[in-house]
Amino acid sequence: MPSPSFVLGVGALFLSSVFSPANAVKRATTGYTLIDSFKGNNFFDNFDFFTGPDPTTGFVDYKDNVTAHNLGLASVSNGAAFMRVDDQNTYAPPPNSNGRPSVRISSKKTYTKGLFIADIAHMPGSICGVWPAFWSFGPNWPNSGEIDILEGVDKNQKNKISLHSGDNCKVTPTLQSGTANGNDCAVSTSGSGCAVDDVSTMSYGDGFNNVNGGVYAMEWTSTSIKVWFFPRAAIPISIKTGKPDVSTFGVPVAYFTGCDFDSHFANHQIVFDTTFCGTWAGQYDYVTTTCPSAADGWAGCVVDVGSNPSWFTDAYWEINSVEIYQQKAASSSTSSSVSSTTKKASSLKHYEGLEHYEGLKHNVENLNNIEILEHNIESLKHNIESLKHNVEGLKHNVKGFKYNIKSLEHNVKGFKHNIKDFKHNIKDFKHNVQSFKHF
Repeated sequence: MPSPSFVLGVGALFLSSVFSPANAVKRATTGYTLIDSFKGNNFFDNFDFFTGPDPTTGFVDYKDNVTAHNLGLASVSNGAAFMRVDDQNTYAPPPNSNGRPSVRISSKKTYTKGLFIADIAHMPGSICGVWPAFWSFGPNWPNSGEIDILEGVDKNQKNKISLHSGDNCKVTPTLQSGTANGNDCAVSTSGSGCAVDDVSTMSYGDGFNNVNGGVYAMEWTSTSIKVWFFPRAAIPISIKTGKPDVSTFGVPVAYFTGCDFDSHFANHQIVFDTTFCGTWAGQYDYVTTTCPSAADGWAGCVVDVGSNPSWFTDAYWEINSVEIYQQKAASSSTSSSVSSTTKKASSLKHYEGLEHYEGLKHNVENLNNIEILEHNIESLKHNIESLKHNVEGLKHNVKGFKYNIKSLEHNVKGFKHNIKDFKHNIKDFKHNVQSFKHF
């Protein structure tokens, strides 16, 4: 068995050879090519309208393409696609009605991995009984996975991003701005999946609509699934110009790693829908709300949704575009250097007793830390710019403070002068009183 010093020496040699400038893995630019764009008059041509019973047991009546357009539930106006719900009529609880009419659409094409960018100007508001979602899923659910990009229920104010999968898919919390909420994505063990709760009230419902919406971006690779949200005023230039560069996006809201995504997520359709009540909005969440019939849970949700059409005037989607990008092939230099790194790792494995080999290999395989570092650098640059702005503001405030001090000094002098005048007036008044008495 080699001595500990030999083991450490070999380990150091391995790391220096891997991370030296001559042999460093050259990361290919995260370039993406646009393969599909859904917008304007062609938006609904890319989707099928789902008309079956709601899989979440929602109190909803999904309409087909023709009916939805005839009823005004689906339309295109000023280049944006609208999906609404019936906000005119009342509906009795089952079995006397199927529920409130709405729309659920699924993309005709399926996708495995890529960058998915949705520019959404408006989404259903934070309304009792409403359950809107922008998501994707594959065949043979849940074994091909589900990615919930934008979802919430009832009066929620923040987005919940979730993954649902077959067995044996657990994720590890990584650098993200959201709050991790469960790490087991398997439906069989956790019905709520592995989730991340956004901390921003601009990410969902009323708060989202108050800032004129924004852009949701989801990147799906073999090693991670990430989701970013950019409010309307902070959409990256690379997205606006149609050349999205995720290396400039900053820290994602959700960053899922650790699962074998290639074996758990595949062939996804893109979905938009608005349902009512159901397992989450009705069965689990409704009793926690301040909605009129909250105490009755799912049954109360059905009564409220069916009886109050005016609630749902704001329960609509306005979508400017959905774009799907595929990543360009990695450069040959990347492949050759990775191959070289793999050979080094393989040769090291022959050293008997090299306990640290697996850990060293893990470090090489997780070079996505370089990407995290780049994200941190971009965030640092942004913070530096903000600091500069704050310093300028502070300078301005100091000048204003000095001006206020001078004004205050001037006012104090004026006040002292007024006191003297007042005293003088008092003396004059006393003198006049004495003169009056004498008179």
